Amino acid sequence: MTLKSILLTTGILATGYLMMGIDGCGGSKEMTSAKLYIQQKQLDKALSSVNAEIAKNPTNAEAYYYKGIILYDMKETVKMAAAFREGLKVGFKPEQKKDAEARIQNGWANEINNGTKLVQTAEENPENYLKAIEKFKIAAEIQPDSALTYQYIAIAQFNAKLYNEVPASVQTYIGKKHEDEAILNLAVQAYKNLSDYNSAIAFLEKYKSSKYVTQNYLYETIAQTYIDAGRADDALKAFMDASDANPSNEVMKYNVGVLLLNKDSYEESVKYFEGALAIRPDYKEASYNLGVAYLRLGKKRQDAIEEAYSKEKDRKKKEKIAQDKSHLDYFKKALPYLEAVKDSRTDDVVFWTVLGQVYTALGMNDKAKEAFDRFK
Repeated sequence: MTLKSILLTTGILATGYLMMGIDGCGGSKEMTSAKLYIQQKQLDKALSSVNAEIAKNPTNAEAYYYKGIILYDMKETVKMAAAFREGLKVGFKPEQKKDAEARIQNGWANEINNGTKLVQTAEENPENYLKAIEKFKIAAEIQPDSALTYQYIAIAQFNAKLYNEVPASVQTYIGKKHEDEAILNLAVQAYKNLSDYNSAIAFLEKYKSSKYVTQNYLYETIAQTYIDAGRADDALKAFMDASDANPSNEVMKYNVGVLLLNKDSYEESVKYFEGALAIRPDYKEASYNLGVAYLRLGKKRQDAIEEAYSKEKDRKKKEKIAQDKSHLDYFKKALPYLEAVKDSRTDDVVFWTVLGQVYTALGMNDKAKEAFDRFK
């Protein structure tokens, strides 16, 4: 699910609410006046009356209830929610409690839906992302305990390229709900877009012991972030830790192998590629890179033989060095792993060049020519 689709595909239905009858009888003078003003649609005067009642009797739940109704009709949803929450603390009657909670939910849902509608048009008008964020922030004031609201805020901020604001919203979301990989990744990507790789790594490190996030995700994301930061050695250590922690995970072994291959640690890379293939024999990327590792080992050995030959002055020793064909053993080992994946790399110029080099080294000239001529 993409960032935008989370907003666009998540709909919240407005909740209906119970409208309480107003009889205008009984109670204090202030409450009687408030109810009459409500009937007359004089909402400002009604609000003044209930505020006077609350000042006189701060434990009057009915006053808070009617204050909430008045503010709802005035479309002051943030203040409405605050009034209802105060009344809920004091203690509403069951029907008042149900109605107050429904109105709070309704006000929150309206702001979420208004923000979502703005997001739907933000691709054509990017300013609507900012307007959507404001709507979502109002929703957060109405329902401060809603984790979902902060998810919406974070996603809208990301889409608006307000990357420096995303991590705080993600942290708030996590504080209200359990962390999950999608929302964590949003903060990590925001840090990466700011080229703040250290903060991205520090952010991920906090959740290494989380039971709600897979360790594979954490290790792999941390390692990839090191790579993005140009810290290959740190990435290698992270992937090695991941492989040790997940010995049956072929992808982790493969990733270690690739990093070792790039460091010219060919012998070590072979072990990890072989380990990946032992778990998943049809792992084509591991097979290809194992072939490349053997090819490079062969070239390394061949270069060493040629260097020794050029430096040696003694004729007999020189002849003995010339007879050393140990490099061919590596080329022979490379061949089956490369040929195993050739059907899946029919359009890969680099692959056929590598395979052609192996054929050439093994004296398979016809096949070498076919490989090199493939893209002429």
